[in-house]
Amino acid sequence: MKKLPTHARGQLSTPTARDAARRKQAEQAQQEHDAEKVTLEEHMAELRAKRLARD
Repeated sequence: MKKLPTHARGQLSTPTARDAARRKQAEQAQQEHDAEKVTLEEHMAELRAKRLARD
């Protein structure tokens, strides 16, 4: 919530609004994590294929 401008922080005064903001942040963090995980898995698969091709 620190990233929000001061005028926007006042709009999050209700618990429901704060919960919605937290859920949105959690969803975004989960999406970023999933994207990084897919990228890592693709990279690992590429490295495994190169290693198998060498052998």
